[in-house]
Amino acid sequence: MYKDRKKVNDASMALKSAENVKKEELAIIEQKKKEAIVVAEIKKKEKIAAIVAAEKDIVKDKDRLLIKTDPIYFDYDLWYIRKESKPILNRVIELMKKYPDMVIEIGSHTDNRGNDKYNLDLSAKRATSTREYFLSQGIPAKRIFAKGYGETVQIIKCVPSESCTEEQHELNRRSEFVIKNL
Repeated sequence: MYKDRKKVNDASMALKSAENVKKEELAIIEQKKKEAIVVAEIKKKEKIAAIVAAEKDIVKDKDRLLIKTDPIYFDYDLWYIRKESKPILNRVIELMKKYPDMVIEIGSHTDNRGNDKYNLDLSAKRATSTREYFLSQGIPAKRIFAKGYGETVQIIKCVPSESCTEEQHELNRRSEFVIKNL
């Protein structure tokens, strides 16, 4: 009638030290954090992909995201914003206002006339001048960084510098807008 009568019931429990219980709890919390980071990264990639698909001016360039604009040129040896550049910069500003999490780096470049240090200083002034224009248009300072690259990233290699026309040198005097966060 009672088949289970001869069964041995072992109701004992393994005891764990409070230290082991705490370690297990921390391991579970750590695992959940890792999972949350993975999920956040996936969501971020999906968001970026959607924005890149929706915005013709945002493009992937190798491992970078860029705001593709018409070139922002600077006159030889100067760093002021030229009148014809303002509508181009305003398009970048529109995108930044549309995407309030967007953070960009303005990377300014020079031609290869002048020495390296001078060109680094000049490109930093150009980047700063561009950044100041963005600030004057209401973009918060924490969302825009300025960096001068000097002549280190040339579009057209002008070696020696006399081998290029003024138009070719002008192509190297430019600013690029690299998206650092979206």
